[in-house]
Amino acid sequence: MVLNNKDLRVKCYDRDVRTNKNANIGRVSIDYIPPELISSIFCLSCNLDSPIAFQEPTANISIVNSYTALALSHVCSSWRDLALSTSKLWTKITVTERLSRINPEHVSKICRFAQLYLIRSENNLLDFIIEFPEIKACQPSSYDVDSLKLPEEAYELFESFYPIYKLFFQQASRWRVAYMNLDIDILQNRHRSHWPNTFPVLEDLEIRAIGNEANYSDTQPRLEISSAPLLRRLAHTGIAVSIGPDYSVAEKLDPIPTLESLVFSGTLSEENVSIACPNTSVTLFSVTSVSSRRQAQCLARKLRIDVHPNQDNEQVLGYLFESFILPNITHLHIAPLSNTINSSGIRFQSDVFLNLISDPSRFSATSLTHFTLASLFIKPAALLSILSNLPALTHFAFVSGDDSGVRSAFSVLTEAFFHSLAYRQQNQLLPDLKELHLAFGFGQGTSRGSEFTLNASKSEALFDMIESRSIAGLNAGKADHDMGGHHLQIVRLVLPSLSRHEIESNQGVVSWVRKLSVGTALDCTFGWAESRADWWRMGLGCWKDEEFR
Repeated sequence: MVLNNKDLRVKCYDRDVRTNKNANIGRVSIDYIPPELISSIFCLSCNLDSPIAFQEPTANISIVNSYTALALSHVCSSWRDLALSTSKLWTKITVTERLSRINPEHVSKICRFAQLYLIRSENNLLDFIIEFPEIKACQPSSYDVDSLKLPEEAYELFESFYPIYKLFFQQASRWRVAYMNLDIDILQNRHRSHWPNTFPVLEDLEIRAIGNEANYSDTQPRLEISSAPLLRRLAHTGIAVSIGPDYSVAEKLDPIPTLESLVFSGTLSEENVSIACPNTSVTLFSVTSVSSRRQAQCLARKLRIDVHPNQDNEQVLGYLFESFILPNITHLHIAPLSNTINSSGIRFQSDVFLNLISDPSRFSATSLTHFTLASLFIKPAALLSILSNLPALTHFAFVSGDDSGVRSAFSVLTEAFFHSLAYRQQNQLLPDLKELHLAFGFGQGTSRGSEFTLNASKSEALFDMIESRSIAGLNAGKADHDMGGHHLQIVRLVLPSLSRHEIESNQGVVSWVRKLSVGTALDCTFGWAESRADWWRMGLGCWKDEEFR
């Protein structure tokens, strides 16, 4: 009976090893180890539970890694039998190939490799990736729309790879996680019928769309999704595609209630954000252009816009603000990409943004509670006007710009700004503010000093403002005013390290922070940044009471 019970066999083996003093695990015959235990070890060795991800371009690409079901099955006959009887081992499929290596013979080998996994995985759910790492334009951090349009010779190689796609398309009912470099010709023209549009168990889909300009049709390529009831994450990079069911059924896809994350980079079709539901976090990562400039409703509560730092994206930001209808927004994060150290000085489209937040038919100003605005140049009066239109803000993070050519007009963190934020009983700006993050930018040239760091008068204005909004300051000067618990509780301050010696020796900023922390019961932290990347590592825009980044 014990031998017929898998769990008992494993437990008996474990008991024998623990109780037998002479047992030496290194000398135990593999024939004695329960097959179920070896199968479990195989599954761990193949990293079946680790998430798949696109790879950065590397020098050596291999179809078969050292630990895969296929590699394990070639060790010995016992391992082969175990691998063949463990269908779960064959559910994670990676097809990583260079376009330069593709030819009919090689494609045939890859087909046999893919078929082997698809057959041996039986009816289990599939996690797979199809990628061509040398297509660097598919990496959002190095996105270049021109390089997404493959040259004719590369396109012919890519087209010969279509039989591989068709094998996986036929198994769409088993897709759980699917990552693909995908030619837009598959989504239109003669190949469109091969694309599946129903995904009953799909949870995670990422498409990196590339193509050849000569093969564009008059209509935008369409990523058809008629049904995906379990979809939790959807990401699209590259050439713009519209997302929705067949046009004969409906023009657009209704919001997907299970969708937790929606990520777009490259060229954005604005109407695609309409598939977000209130619980979806939407990220626009290095969006370089928009395709339609039509208004689209996004029901998501959280929107993150990571801007690629070039001048063209000033206009892109304006287009986004003109296009979006955000009735549920609670979290808004707008900043350059966190992995870009140098900025060319993107000006924030404050007029267009003000038009958005001032229009109750497009934006719910009373629902926005968390707002981050970083390294985008904005005039002080414009920022104060924006803040006055956001009365419900409880969390605010601001990072000053860092371009010397515009700093005189766009220097926000001034004495006047801090005085405007200080507590007063009437017409209070940000009356419910609980968490405040401020970072001073990096000026350039020899006159860096006062505008981007803290001199004596600015230090005093800053810390007076913080103290006035703390519970101690409110109790001391406004005891008769009921704030209902709405007082400043958490403060993070970051300055460029270039000014560290001057401020520490002359202004005593560290002693100010200590005084605030002790005297006001504030959670107050202070740090020095070598570069903009340090701002994010120090947690700017990461709220203490939740995880948004």
